[in-house]
Formats: sequence, C-alpha cells, structure tokens
Amino acid sequence: MPLLSRSKLTEPMKKMMDKYNGIGSFNDGFVLVRAEVNDELDIYGYINEEGYEVVPLKYDYAKRFKEGLAEIVIGDKFGFIDKHLNEYFFVDGKSVGSEGCVVYYIKYEDVIVFKIVSYLPILTISRFFGTKENIIKDIRKVHGENQYAKEYIDCIEEIEKELLMK
Repeated sequence: MPLLSRSKLTEPMKKMMDKYNGIGSFNDGFVLVRAEVNDELDIYGYINEEGYEVVPLKYDYAKRFKEGLAEIVIGDKFGFIDKHLNEYFFVDGKSVGSEGCVVYYIKYEDVIVFKIVSYLPILTISRFFGTKENIIKDIRKVHGENQYAKEYIDCIEEIEKELLMK
C-alpha cells in the first residue's frame, strides 16, 4: 500500500499514525488504512480526508477506492463498498474454465460489478474486480487473448445477457 508522506497528513491523521501501520493514498475521498493484529494478521478500514475513521478496522483484506468502489474481504466473503459506505457481498456466481475459477456478479445501480476468484487446493486467489469494461481490460492485460481470457470474457458477457433479459 503506498504511504502518504507525513507532510500531507492532517493533524487528526498525524495523531492516528500510531494506530495504523499502513496508510494509503487518497482515492475518491477515502484512505485505506491497515493495522497489525499480530505478526501474521492485518485488518483494514477506511478514513476520510480529515482523518476520521469512517469504516472501522474490520476487513481481512481491502483495496483502495477506484471508480467509487473498493474491494473488501471478510472471512470467505468477497464484496465491495461504495462511496456511501454500503457493503455488498457477492453471492451469485458461475464456474468458468478448468482452473476452479468463479465469476461472481452483482447488479449495482445501472452497472454489473464482477469479481473473478480462483479456488485452488491450498489457497484462494482474488483475480479481477470491476465493471465489465474495466475487468475485461485487466483480463487482457494479464492474459492477452489466450484461452483463459476468452473463457472469462465469454462468461462475463453471458452473465450480462442473462441479467439484461430479466
């Protein structure tokens, strides 16, 4: 997580520095913060630009805001929060390919938000997150035009068609 320089911190944020061992950069009005629970575990939350904790340290993993949404993980639940600090968790998903991947989706406002997760025998890998255009761009960055890219993109387009027909 990129750290802010101390000179850019507000006074309340400077006072909170002892609480957090990681402070990210400003994105969409929020800053991702991290605190160490023990040598093997960190928890994440968000503060606003004034340095006030607006989402308490409760996530097992989180990312910075991008396009008004931020990825979050609590236990085995993947989801996101929006700029209004509402939480959404992925429930519906479709298996894709032979890699143990699942494409999760949620209809959010006027878009569909997707999340691709690989369930491997010894770990779970969060792969891609975002709206259709952004997730396809990220998939192509990583996979180019290979078979995985084709499977992911076909699945995303199939889900989109199904949801638009409802």
